[in-house]
Amino acid sequence: MQNNVGSNPEELATSVDELRAQVRELADSLARVGLFDEDDDPDQRFAEYPRDNANILLAIREVYAVTLQRLERLTDLRSELGLFASFLNDRLTSKEIELNQRTGIDVVLNNGERIRPSSLSSGEQQLLALGYELIFGTTRRSVVLLDEPELSLHVAWLQGLLSEFIGIGERRELQFIIATHSPSVFAGAIERERSLDTAGL
Repeated sequence: MQNNVGSNPEELATSVDELRAQVRELADSLARVGLFDEDDDPDQRFAEYPRDNANILLAIREVYAVTLQRLERLTDLRSELGLFASFLNDRLTSKEIELNQRTGIDVVLNNGERIRPSSLSSGEQQLLALGYELIFGTTRRSVVLLDEPELSLHVAWLQGLLSEFIGIGERRELQFIIATHSPSVFAGAIERERSLDTAGL
């Protein structure tokens, strides 16, 4: 992570500034999915530091480099949590899923009120469970069997559901076999549909 900047204080200060910006950007992205507590802001450690002392700058640069390495280990999980939140938020109306460290999952209503997932409708809870299982409960490079995923789901939620499955499948290296009685699930993707009616065999 460290570059070959020597002991020139001006070059070291520039190097520290660049690392600090990288840490800040990554910390912000992790905070958006609940993987980083904004109260543990790495910038608070070195709000002000002498920009003309090479020894102090070397030490600060090392701290930022180590912090960046630690935060980078969370990027895969951040990506999956972001996928989980977007899968739900693309379907829910008048509410939004928010991920955080304190409560895990909050549901924020349009008026700002926060409710727990247990207060969602049965269909919304099923959608949440489905998203969780697909993203966190499946092993990469496996085949997922879905039996009538449309049950308890609002008809509007079915629009684009197949493309969401395809997107999750690409990210998680999954293949899907879906049994459904709803033509809405395969709307716009008839080429992926196979009928099990005897007339269609």
